[in-house]
Amino acid sequence: MSKEQSAGCCIACSATLVQPSRGRRRVYCSKQCRDLQRQQRDKQKTSGIKGRKKKRVDWSCHACAKTFSLRPFEALSKLYCSRRCANGTRPSSEGRGPYKCKHCQKSYFTKRPKGEGETFCSRSCSGAYSPLRAGPHTRITFHNCEHCRKRFASRRGVKLCSISCRLEVGRARSKKLEVKKSQRRKPIHCQQCGCIFSRLYGNKSRLCSDQCAVAASQSLKRKAKAARRASERAGRKAFGAFDPFEVFERDGWECALCNVPTPEVLRGTTANAAPELDHIRPLSKGGQHSKENTQLLCRSCNLGKSDQWPTPDG
Repeated sequence: MSKEQSAGCCIACSATLVQPSRGRRRVYCSKQCRDLQRQQRDKQKTSGIKGRKKKRVDWSCHACAKTFSLRPFEALSKLYCSRRCANGTRPSSEGRGPYKCKHCQKSYFTKRPKGEGETFCSRSCSGAYSPLRAGPHTRITFHNCEHCRKRFASRRGVKLCSISCRLEVGRARSKKLEVKKSQRRKPIHCQQCGCIFSRLYGNKSRLCSDQCAVAASQSLKRKAKAARRASERAGRKAFGAFDPFEVFERDGWECALCNVPTPEVLRGTTANAAPELDHIRPLSKGGQHSKENTQLLCRSCNLGKSDQWPTPDG
């Protein structure tokens, strides 16, 4: 107890207290005294010793004229004594009204706030009546739309009646600009059919149409397929890649052995007159896959020839 100093008194029961040399100074001797002192303070607050009630003002309800008391600051915003009186003054389910539309002369109700929706029954009536109620300083022009030829009124002198007409006119202008830009570009030759054409702005294709694009893709497939099959049969890489249709057109779509016409429609079928590509010197006997070593044969002649090839002595 050497660190403790002189004694003090408890606030609740006036008992002697021994204060510590360090730390917070003691006021109560126990927890019971502390709780008792707090209870007394709460009683004093509720009894009105320390706090007084503010004055209240008598006020009358705007709906039922009943008087009720309010605080001074509440009297500026509160108008009704209860929620029932407040709900009774609201508009009915139909809304406020009836009002008379200035354009169609039709009576209607509105649920919009006060000061709104009391002139026209709908937006269509408001838009139809707006040119007619223009002031003396407003200039109104009536003329036909440049696109659809419909007569309309405009304050600003607009030449198109609606947004759809503006979009259509804009698309037409953009197409004209594309044509003008394409005409400035130099004409080129189509890689498939050889015709001369001028490309539109932004088009980098070397083909004149979609038909030529399809034909070019089919030609590339035929070249790759013929080169692959030739390399498989020869056991080594093919010497060249070309379109078999080029050989068929060179031979005039006729068989080189029997001179039978082989139409293009029968290509890829099992008919006897179907055109097929034949190697004059077979690939199995040292022949090359080139245009010079190929010819057109009908299916029957190609099956009969098979891989036969006369020797130089024979």
